[in-house]
This record gives sequence, C-alpha cells and structure tokens, in this order.
Amino acid sequence: MNRYGCEKETRVLEALGSWDAELRAHIKDCPHCSDVVTVATFLQQEAVVGPSLPKPEFIWWKAQLRARQVDARRIVRPIAWAGNFAGVISAVTIGWFFWASYPRELGAAHLWTGDLAIVGVGVGIVCALLGSAYMVWVEK
Repeated sequence: MNRYGCEKETRVLEALGSWDAELRAHIKDCPHCSDVVTVATFLQQEAVVGPSLPKPEFIWWKAQLRARQVDARRIVRPIAWAGNFAGVISAVTIGWFFWASYPRELGAAHLWTGDLAIVGVGVGIVCALLGSAYMVWVEK
C-alpha cells in the first residue's frame, strides 16, 4: 500500500461484490480498500433508490407562488398604512368632538361643531387625493 491509496483499488472496484479469496483477504486487511468498498456499496444503493427530488414543475410553481405572495404583501402595505392613518384620524376627530361638546364653565369658548365637520371632510378629501395619486403613480 502506498501513501495515497492502494494499487489494488481499481481491481477491487471492478470486481465489486464478486471478489475472489485473494481480494477478500486484501479488503479485510487494507483499510483503504475497505473504505472504498463501503463508499462504493453505499453509492450503488443510493443509485438504485435514486434521489427523491420534487418535479421541476412543482419547484417552479412554488417559486411563482412565493413571488406572488411577496408582491401581494408589497401592494397591500400602502393600503394598510392608509387604513391605520384613517383610524387615527377618526379617533382624533371623535375625541375632538367629545372635547368640544363637553360643557365647561361659563365664559369658556366652545369649538363650533361645524368646524369639526369641515376638518373631517377636508381630511377625507386629502386622503382620497393622496390615495388616487398613489394609484396613478403605481400604474406607471
């Protein structure tokens, strides 16, 4: 046996499984050839079983599905932001309405509830314009 392998390695691999008495004794005594037989036997068994990879169509379909999910999340993000913004504005408007309608001491100035309606309509128009501008911008 030399440092990098065994000179009988190719004979062992060519006669894999059908060794004569001389090769069997050599495989038993040579650690290199013993390892080669173990690996070759394992690889032959794996070749018979074959890899259990999914079909390429399935991999392609999963990739397309993942891309659509990422796009859907990206598209819905501004809509969710607008919904959250509308919720905050609604809460502020309702709070302002209750604060303005709460009776105070005599002489205290009250907010006129018509101002509240004007502000609410103005904010709604601004939100609608910004949403429309965003939709036009995304189309380009």
